[in-house]
Amino acid sequence: MSWQRMAFTLLLAMCVAQTTFAQMNDAAIRKAFAEKATAAQAANTTVVKGKDGWLFFAPELRSVGVGKFWGDVAAKVSNAPQPDLADPLPAILDFHDQLKRAGIELVFVPVPAKAFVYPDKLVDGIALKDGVPPRLDTFHQQFYQLLRDDGITVIDLLPLYLDARKKGENLYCRQDTHWSGDGIALATDAILREIDSRPWMRPIPKK
Repeated sequence: MSWQRMAFTLLLAMCVAQTTFAQMNDAAIRKAFAEKATAAQAANTTVVKGKDGWLFFAPELRSVGVGKFWGDVAAKVSNAPQPDLADPLPAILDFHDQLKRAGIELVFVPVPAKAFVYPDKLVDGIALKDGVPPRLDTFHQQFYQLLRDDGITVIDLLPLYLDARKKGENLYCRQDTHWSGDGIALATDAILREIDSRPWMRPIPKK
């Protein structure tokens, strides 16, 4: 084997190893979320204590900890009382179709999970880059793409929130589930940027 081929093989092996590590790390963090949610449920509480006074909502941790949440696994991972209605994808697509027939555009704005913005306040061992964690919402991104493929406008706020965290902004209240004022303003600006050019945003002339 030539040295060029050996070097290429080594480089390929390193890339595969790094990708595998990243996937394992992401899965381990989701597992940690799920375990903390399960422990909270066993303790009959919806509050999970994090670090430095941070509190997290156990149902949210369960939701982000299950991984894929639509399709053939929906009924297994959802807490929906009717398993046949557990899959959110058909419901959203049907709602989109109904609105489209009525001449109304659906703009889908999922709220970023607090645990995705501040996972290091809950789980040890999360590597931060420039003070922010990596994106951990792998399955949510896949879900958003399915919506986009059907023509639905999706405003993904998480990248904006992570970037704002890098700048030192506080996006969530430390001890409850709500956005902070900065988080609300950031979401408002993002929505306005998306819809500002729509015809239905033009002023209605007075008669």
